[in-house]
Amino acid sequence: MFTISQLNVIESDEGFSIKLSDIGINYCEGDKCLFAKLKISNWQEGLIIDSKTIKNWKDGNEISEIERFRIIENIRRAFMHWKIGMQIK
Repeated sequence: MFTISQLNVIESDEGFSIKLSDIGINYCEGDKCLFAKLKISNWQEGLIIDSKTIKNWKDGNEISEIERFRIIENIRRAFMHWKIGMQIK
């Protein structure tokens, strides 16, 4: 289940949150966070997230492929809740 705690923040009862800004998203799971760059190409394609920027947590620890897949899926589900189209490139 998702709740919107602020205009640009969505939180999941699964323990992650996403804060959307004009240049990217801050994704957090518990005490671990990362920043992923995004761009808006057009509203038909939605937001485009640069998957290459999902490689390290902010503390410098590397993100495994399993974690990366989970993070991308969590972002996708949250954006579906927001009714925002997205692509991962």
